[in-house]
Parts: sequence; structure tokens; C-alpha cells
Amino acid sequence: MLVWIATSDEVAAQQLRTPAESQVSIGLTVPVSWNNDVEIVTGKVTAVAALSGDVSVTAAQRLRLDVAIELPASSGVQARHPGSAGYVVTYRHRDIPIMTLVGLRMRSTGRVRPVALIGGGPMLWRTSTTFQRTGFGRTDPPFTSQNNDVSLALAGGLDVQAALGSRFGIVTRTLARYVWNSNATDADPFKGSFGPFSLSPGVALQIRL
Repeated sequence: MLVWIATSDEVAAQQLRTPAESQVSIGLTVPVSWNNDVEIVTGKVTAVAALSGDVSVTAAQRLRLDVAIELPASSGVQARHPGSAGYVVTYRHRDIPIMTLVGLRMRSTGRVRPVALIGGGPMLWRTSTTFQRTGFGRTDPPFTSQNNDVSLALAGGLDVQAALGSRFGIVTRTLARYVWNSNATDADPFKGSFGPFSLSPGVALQIRL
């Protein structure tokens, strides 16, 4: 017969060990984008509704790993240039961020726990551009083009989790993003250019699996 006696260090290690825990969150967010890449959209601000989803797994006692995605509606921006060489440009733009995040759990207060987030990932985007000349005496038909690409984004923000029971909770998230080579337009204003800064505040229902 074998008898195993745990040392104090082993007992402490077992107490600190956090069991793996998976969570799924589904909610709504409103991505707000500040556009300053090229002159024609500089200063434009867009805000649209988006469906958000998140899957997280506990990695350590205070750390977790998240994969988050947003599926927004298309945002619209229109710019006009007056005069004999005038034109109207209308953009319909959509960003789909897929972010991998590391979460640091902070000290909880009752049922409320904040989590700091940092990470990044690919940003899938599409811009539909409609261009029409509006100079004196011109009747040119509008021309529409589509542009698609993938950019890299850095993200950081904060979750505030409020437990509703043993399995459910409400999460409010604010996530800021910076996109490199935002929409890869090569400084061509007729292709459309959005970003590089965006802020996504939202709320979601969290389910512990």
C-alpha cells in the first residue's frame, strides 16, 4: 500500500490552480470610426450597429484568452467637390475585425469583475465607391467600384463582468483599435479610406460552458 502525503507547497499549488473555464458572449456593439487617412474623408465620423461574439478560455488564475469578432452594418460617407470640375463621391464601407485578446482579471467587487484586454488581429474590410461628375453641363453616369483587403489591427480595452448567477452574466466592453495600412487605398480618394482609429462600446450576454 502506498501512502502519499502532500507537502505544504504542493497544497498551496493545488489551491492556486484554476480549472479551465470556457465562456461564450453574444451581444451588440456600436463601432465608431474617426477617418483621417486622406483629405476627402478627413474629419468624418461614422457609427453603425454591429453583432458581436466572443469565446474565452481561462489560461491561468488571472489570465484568459479571447477570440472576438464584430459583424457590423455598412457605414456611409459622402463628399462633394463644387465647381466646374465638381464631383460627388459616396462610400459604403464595412470592417470585420477578428481579434485575439489576452485578458488580465482585476480585483472583483462583489459580483462585478473588470478585465483589462490587449491584443490584435486581422481586419477584413470592403468599400463600395460611387463617383459622379457634377460640373457645369455634365451628365456623366455614376461609376461604382468595389475594393476588398485585409489590414492588421492593434486592440486594447476593458470588460466589466457582472454575474447574474452560476452560469450567466452581463458584460460591458469598450475596445479601441488602431489599423495599420488602413484600407490600403494608396492615398487614392476615389477608392475610399476609413480609419485608422475606432472605438467599439457594447454589451453582451455571457454564458459559462
